[in-house]
Amino acid sequence: MGYYTAYGLEIYGNSEECEAFEKDLLEFTKEDDGSYDIEIQELINTGGTYAKLYDIEDWISAIAGRHPNVLIILSGDGEGNFDFWESRWKGDKYETQKAIIPPFETPELKTQSELNNN
Repeated sequence: MGYYTAYGLEIYGNSEECEAFEKDLLEFTKEDDGSYDIEIQELINTGGTYAKLYDIEDWISAIAGRHPNVLIILSGDGEGNFDFWESRWKGDKYETQKAIIPPFETPELKTQSELNNN
């Protein structure tokens, strides 16, 4: 079955270095028949795609070190509730952040479960 995510991709740096990263990502994710992955092409060409790219963070991690002057920002909005995140690479540096909605403070606006957990 699977889990779809709306991905966003932003790439910052010298245009030649950004293009080199894009080419590396295309080559790294080639299909077995030698064709380019259509979702990766869409992500690079439009800055977004809705797909099941389960290994994309691993793929970017594998090639980001080859492009030390390129800032790569990959964001995701998954099918699950509160599945919002953003990962960033620059060379060998990497960080990911997940969106967290803080608990509601007004008791009248809390569910019984939320009230019980306090």
